[in-house]
Amino acid sequence: MAANDFRVVQAGRVIELTANGSTAINVGEMVTLASNVITITGNNQAPIGMALTDIAINGVGPVMIEGIFEGTADGTDFAMGQEVYMEPSGVLGDGAAGEVSIGRVVNTNPAASGLVQFWLHSSLNTLVTHS
Repeated sequence: MAANDFRVVQAGRVIELTANGSTAINVGEMVTLASNVITITGNNQAPIGMALTDIAINGVGPVMIEGIFEGTADGTDFAMGQEVYMEPSGVLGDGAAGEVSIGRVVNTNPAASGLVQFWLHSSLNTLVTHS
């Protein structure tokens, strides 16, 4: 499994979203929502979900915003419930200063294979406390 290439382990909620006007989205890429269009999630960005199909520039496609995902780990020996972060290289790690958590580990068994399963913290599900 390549970096920034994720797969669904257990399905959740899916919504249809439009890709931005400059970059196509590949199946398995984590995406971020900005100005009503999706882009590939970059360093220190909170993803909203994972593309379930390839989505052409300005195209509409399904994005899973809730569920359990699996991705390539950076060699970290994760513990159950540990926060997981997407490193700048697109692999999953235990984070560094300024990085945004994208989920919590739900299965550590794949760690020996270089994979980790996690429950996504979709930025759409973030609770906000009103001041």
